[in-house]
Amino acid sequence: MVEEINYTKKVRQELADIIPNARHCRLAELGGMLASIGKYSEKTGELSASSESILVIEKIEKLVKKILDIDITQNLFYDKNRVGKEIVTIVFTKSETDDILKSIKVTAVDKENDKKCPAVSPLLYTLACCKRAFIRGVFMACGSLTNPEKDYHLEFSTPDRELAEQLIGALAEFDIEAKKIIRKKQHVVYIKDGERIVDVLNVMEAHVTLMDMENIRIIKDVRNQINRRVNCEAANIQKTISAAIKQCEDIRFVQSITNFDGIDESVVRTAMLRLENPEATLSELVELHDEKVSKSGINHRLKKISEIAGKLREEVQGTMEERNGNE
Repeated sequence: MVEEINYTKKVRQELADIIPNARHCRLAELGGMLASIGKYSEKTGELSASSESILVIEKIEKLVKKILDIDITQNLFYDKNRVGKEIVTIVFTKSETDDILKSIKVTAVDKENDKKCPAVSPLLYTLACCKRAFIRGVFMACGSLTNPEKDYHLEFSTPDRELAEQLIGALAEFDIEAKKIIRKKQHVVYIKDGERIVDVLNVMEAHVTLMDMENIRIIKDVRNQINRRVNCEAANIQKTISAAIKQCEDIRFVQSITNFDGIDESVVRTAMLRLENPEATLSELVELHDEKVSKSGINHRLKKISEIAGKLREEVQGTMEERNGNE
């Protein structure tokens, strides 16, 4: 059995290798990550970040190394959460924390809950390249992507309302509309449109995953088109069969009452061909005729039989009602 691809991990693995060349972009990406999963302790003055993904912590480590030339390999701690998943935490000293918060332009620390995420200033990502890095950082820390073969759904889940609003604004700069809901005290920014998700992947420079998703979208679109065509053809076939059955019923009824006396010979010829070929389409009936006649001509003749059958049924019904009344 083929193991299902974890697309969140796939995107993170791709984004983990992207280290911006410009310092301002590195700061924007680091700011997005720490605003998402950072925790500031007022008691110790230390900043920490925890994640179930070692890729996330390693990316923070790389960015801090590049920006501040701080080696924080010894600052990593491993633990397990309540469901047994390993949690990796990186803890910065007070001195390192001061340097980092100053660098990423932290304007405030959320004191409303235990998370206490540092809130970064929009000044951190004024340039388009920095917006890309900021969005990439937030996705690395708290984003997820559903397997596109099943559903189109990309989301960012953060406990901070301000960060969610900042993210929606940053995405809007690239003409990407995102929506927001609150789920279990988390502010969830989400996108459910396949084309818009591809745009987000492009903004974050996850081009390998983007191409993979585009291939899946093409296959799904072709499959949907085929299904629609098959369903349409099946409906047309059913419609043709139903019409042919009704036509044969009318022809037999007219024949039983009139034996076709007084009915145009061309109409009778078409009627008999229909009885002999109940499953034939109008095009096939055209081919079966010795005379030259069009599809519309065939259809007109069959309608003529149906009209005669309708009138005869009314007459028979009237006769029966009259007879019942006399009795």
